[in-house]
Amino acid sequence: MLSLLRLGNHLVTRVRNSTVGYCPAPVPEQPKRGRPKQYGEKYPLKRLFDEARAMQTLESPVYGEAGVQLSVWTRDLLWRPVGILVRFVAVLHPTRGRLILMTTDLALKPGDVIRLYGYRF
Repeated sequence: MLSLLRLGNHLVTRVRNSTVGYCPAPVPEQPKRGRPKQYGEKYPLKRLFDEARAMQTLESPVYGEAGVQLSVWTRDLLWRPVGILVRFVAVLHPTRGRLILMTTDLALKPGDVIRLYGYRF
């Protein structure tokens, strides 16, 4: 994934529902000896579906799905395998169920991430 980023490309993919992200570590007021922490609190991505207050509703941007309303949650977290900040998008589809997508492009909106992932079909 890091080689894709070095070439100026971004990744949009699906991740397992057991995936874990990490909040950025808080910056200590007074530095201590040793290397500073890089990862903060562990954040299981299943928890995204429990955050009803952060939910957005949008019409499905995937071709062939007219009139389908999706519930969407987003969160930017550190992903340990690559050590960078990535955007996770949790999608609740009325017929297909739960889906968690990940992108390295933090500027993408949730609808754009879903649309780009839909192109793989």
